[in-house]
Amino acid sequence: IDGLAGGLGVIAGLNWVLLGTFTEQYTVAVLGVLLAAANVGFLFHNWSPARIFMGDSGSLFLGYHLAVLPLLFSTTNNGISNVINMTPFILLSTYLIADTIRVFILRLRNSGNPLAADKLHLHYQIYDQCHMYNVTLLSIFILCGFGCLLSILSGFATIKSLSLMLLYFVILGSCIFIPMLYKNFVNIILNIYNSFRIKEIGHYSILSILKLNM
Repeated sequence: IDGLAGGLGVIAGLNWVLLGTFTEQYTVAVLGVLLAAANVGFLFHNWSPARIFMGDSGSLFLGYHLAVLPLLFSTTNNGISNVINMTPFILLSTYLIADTIRVFILRLRNSGNPLAADKLHLHYQIYDQCHMYNVTLLSIFILCGFGCLLSILSGFATIKSLSLMLLYFVILGSCIFIPMLYKNFVNIILNIYNSFRIKEIGHYSILSILKLNM
């Protein structure tokens, strides 16, 4: 849907900026800045209703960065380290991994082709529930943002990375695989979003009345 891939690119880029800065991997941080900035510029034209689209090439480009960054993150002055810490990047990509697994399982259960396009992805399910692009994107971004927070925390030696990964997998897996959970989650986001919209509409209404009386 409009703005989804670009928004995830911004979140991933900002995550790399923070993670690279905290761990003094400044090459990763610079690439994160470039990726986030490029996607912010793209979102100006891709937000609903979109005027341009990313397409397969753009989404594959983002996926390529998700795959290559762990190698750069593990690079030292002597080359690539023998031990590559994948935990931060798995946490960052957990939503994409979990949603892909869920869709594959549903397609196979329905005796369908696991690689065939359909509307079983979570963002389609959320949109069918709320019929609002902004709420759909906000729900997905919050789930991914939580993974980014854990990804950054996993960079600190005092925090057990495996525990964070398992915790997030359980939470996110529950939200994705159990319809009641993600539907209740979306309802909470929808109520919050509507409350802000009502306040905004009320604010503009008051301004309009004041201008008419002046």
